[in-house]
Amino acid sequence: MASLWAEMILVGVLIGYLYISIRGILSLRTDMDGSMILPSDSQSNEGIRIMNEVVWPDFLGINYIIRNPPNFSDPIEYRKFVRMTDDVQSMDNAIGSHANLIWINDYLRYLANPGASKLDILFGWSGPEGNDTQAKKTGLDMSEFEMFINTDPYTGWKDGVRYKHDSKNRTVITQMLYIVGYKGTRSLSDKVRLLSACRKISSRYPQYNMVPFDTDSQLIDVIIAVPPTTFNTMTFTVAAMGIVFLAFSANIATAIVATLSVASICSGVLGMLHYWDCYLDPLTMVAVIMTAGLGVDFTAHIVFHYLMNEQHHRNNAKRIAVAFDGCALSALQAGLSTFLVMFPVLFAPVGVYTIIAKAIVLVVIIGLIHGLVLVPILLAALPNCLTGKAFCAERQLSMK
Repeated sequence: MASLWAEMILVGVLIGYLYISIRGILSLRTDMDGSMILPSDSQSNEGIRIMNEVVWPDFLGINYIIRNPPNFSDPIEYRKFVRMTDDVQSMDNAIGSHANLIWINDYLRYLANPGASKLDILFGWSGPEGNDTQAKKTGLDMSEFEMFINTDPYTGWKDGVRYKHDSKNRTVITQMLYIVGYKGTRSLSDKVRLLSACRKISSRYPQYNMVPFDTDSQLIDVIIAVPPTTFNTMTFTVAAMGIVFLAFSANIATAIVATLSVASICSGVLGMLHYWDCYLDPLTMVAVIMTAGLGVDFTAHIVFHYLMNEQHHRNNAKRIAVAFDGCALSALQAGLSTFLVMFPVLFAPVGVYTIIAKAIVLVVIIGLIHGLVLVPILLAALPNCLTGKAFCAERQLSMK
């Protein structure tokens, strides 16, 4: 009866633990913060703060590199392109057309005011604003483009537009830049969501071969790759450990128990990091994968000693007791020594050190609970026919 109550309590605690862990994993945000690799008193932290709290929330320009622009002289193609720009400008957090940069707006202004001087433009007086109503009907008049691109202050577009002349000496735009302003970005995780949305809307217009670009695009791609990479790596790691367990124990049941225990430890570490004010980034991913290698020790020892006592004790309780005598103290000492070594690192001035320390402290605590409580109860609950050296066939013990 006592054993039954212990098993029921264990099941309840395990369900609660897995619920909390899985909820933490699902809530674990993906981000990257440069201040995590800097000391807390580094002056670079102020620059990071200014970007996150002042610059990006007010204006963040995403560069749309259009590598296959339309024929702007064709009214149909021109109208389709305008609809695309309207879609981009209507995205969430887009500031509006007045915050965007595209050569077409300046070109229309130039066509409406060909005699405006550089000073007129700089001082805000350049006559009537350009209007594309006529261009939507007949197409954009590209005959003045060469003069436009070589007239101050529009010469700046030479770095944002590539063009050539066709066989009829007509100007053809081959590549161009479209800069769109966004607001409300406060972190790299916000940039991930923004750039993902930009890529999604760009995919709707494959004819333009359009690529949204930001100076942090490479970091954003790394952040996007972290969750699936972490999941796949952890899955392969746990599966590999299961194969190793099975190869060395030659017992399916105990190999499954040990493998599930390692998977539970890894899930607990990853989930609890969320409640410990951590987020998932490449550094956290490495720390979590490292903890998988540490967590296996707490499970392997008790399983190994339990299997070794099969021939001497038919009673599961006695097998567990002997297994505890053989490894419990050493496992506890190893865990406590690791905990004591890593505990001071929790207060290190560099964030990346604290993340690694948190992961190791969690794997020690969760691993000891699994190795000294969870796994022994599970092993004791299994019949001897499943925990012998044979593959699920009870061996005939010699009676002396």
